[in-house]
Amino acid sequence: MKKRKYIAPIIIGVITIVYLLAMLSVLIYTEEAIWIKVLVSIIILSLNGVTIYVVNERINEIKGGEEDDISKY
Repeated sequence: MKKRKYIAPIIIGVITIVYLLAMLSVLIYTEEAIWIKVLVSIIILSLNGVTIYVVNERINEIKGGEEDDISKY
C-alpha cells in the first residue's frame, strides 16, 4: 500500500523532466545565438537536477512517515 504513495511524485517528476528535455531539443535547432543556447541549456539542465532532488526529498519524506507535509505549516 505504501508504494502507491510514491507514484504521484515520480510521475510528476518524469513529466517535468521530459517536458524540459523537449524544450532543450527544440532549442538546439533554433537560429538563436550560441551564447543564448548555452545559457538556456544550463538553466534547463539545472532545473532537471532540481526536479530530481525534489522528487528524491519527497520520497524520503514519505518513507519517514510524513505523507501530509502541509501539517508543518
